[in-house]
Amino acid sequence: MVQQCSVLYTTGRYVYVYNPANNLSTRLSLPGYSPATEAFSDIAHTTSKLWMTRLDPVIGGEIVEWDITIGNFTATFSRNISRPSNFYAGAGLASIDNTRLISSNLLVSPNMIVEIDISTSNMIVTDKFPLPDGREVAGDILLTVDNKLYVTTTDGTNNYFSEYDYNTGNRRVDVVIPISKPYGMFVYNNQIYIADGNSQGLLYTINYQSPYNTTFIVNIGVQVNGASQIPQCVDVVVNPQSTPTPTP
Repeated sequence: MVQQCSVLYTTGRYVYVYNPANNLSTRLSLPGYSPATEAFSDIAHTTSKLWMTRLDPVIGGEIVEWDITIGNFTATFSRNISRPSNFYAGAGLASIDNTRLISSNLLVSPNMIVEIDISTSNMIVTDKFPLPDGREVAGDILLTVDNKLYVTTTDGTNNYFSEYDYNTGNRRVDVVIPISKPYGMFVYNNQIYIADGNSQGLLYTINYQSPYNTTFIVNIGVQVNGASQIPQCVDVVVNPQSTPTPTP
């Protein structure tokens, strides 16, 4: 059963709905692709649409869309959405509504958080704000109900949890986290969870007050490549650091 605020995640090959209350993952059926030959880097959804970013040496960065119903979950393949030549979607995908998504662009330096208009079968990509020099999205992007954007990033040495104002790009929180592959994020019971993308799917919480400590919670038992929740269900506000960090 998939509810409005359910957590979905992808292993790169398959999609699951996850229940944090009992640590139960249930595989969902998505027609129109072959898990044996296709892989995806991240997932986003609303109550009626689901998207994943395709990993492929030729058409990588393309977004695949399904029409879905929640409750007794059903899915129907909808379309492939082509990317422009100056855009390649990095890790991280989040939904705003049925025609707008958020991702990052790997083809610019510094990497850019972007908004993607998918109202047609060709993406229209609009820059929002840059990531710090030398960083890229490590795993996930999560938009809150009040337009805060949570992002996990990496510089190749350290991994970070950051909070931005999505409208202005102002970075309010930016801290190193001791999670090796912070690939999935979601909110449950007023708490932010980060899933480590190793084969065991280690799940942590991060405190929303300084010093933003992480705590191991449970082993999901499945690799998490990316997680998804609709913005209306993400209502946690992280308390900012004492001195907000300006975006470069």
